[in-house]
Amino acid sequence: MNSVVARLLTDLTASMRFAGSLNVDLNEITTNLVPFAKMHYLCPSLAPLGRQRMARSASSGSGQQGTANVIKGLFKEASHPSSQLITSQTSLKSSNVIACGLFLRGRNIPISDVNANVVRMQGELVMPSWNREGFKIGICDVPSNESPMSMLTLTNSTMILDAFQSVKERFEKLWRRKAMVHHYTNFIDEGLFGEALESLEDVMSAYKSVPGFNNNRNGGGVGGGGGRGGIWKTGGGG
Repeated sequence: MNSVVARLLTDLTASMRFAGSLNVDLNEITTNLVPFAKMHYLCPSLAPLGRQRMARSASSGSGQQGTANVIKGLFKEASHPSSQLITSQTSLKSSNVIACGLFLRGRNIPISDVNANVVRMQGELVMPSWNREGFKIGICDVPSNESPMSMLTLTNSTMILDAFQSVKERFEKLWRRKAMVHHYTNFIDEGLFGEALESLEDVMSAYKSVPGFNNNRNGGGVGGGGGRGGIWKTGGGG
């Protein structure tokens, strides 16, 4: 687990530490992937993830065609549920994706191959009509220690609802019995627990109001509702 977290952070900050043909800083990530203040929860995935996948990636990247195949494989793997670092019953392709960041590391990564895979990805994802081009791409020329070519993906999508729902249910089980509350009431007012739950429900409601939440191709994660109301009411269909 520590190595996965370390890799996530090193890939996230690679463009700040090394040269690249398309460097991205942290400010650009928040600017491009967070269109609304409340909706700033990004779901990460890593590709390749696991020693066997890293070995396959390392052995298939020779030549121009080999590089193109590796990049295509990274995009495919990054969108697979097994590469997601947040547990969700909803896959990336069946959720509503508000924005997506794709940050690659490796030597001589052609931007043309990256753009070709982004175009293919656009056709596979459910995105709001006002942000169909909501992709942020970063390319760092220095590979990671684990793999000659790798990719970190950050998606702002309704996949996060499963994680929110799990936290909400576990909190409510304890809150109904006031279990563990005494550990905190010496330091904070008990009413803050209720405010925290309301804040979580408010964020969940914002994500559920993404256009087309009930009408995407494979269902839509936790709960229902939202339709086209809320903060999305001026946007187009997804």
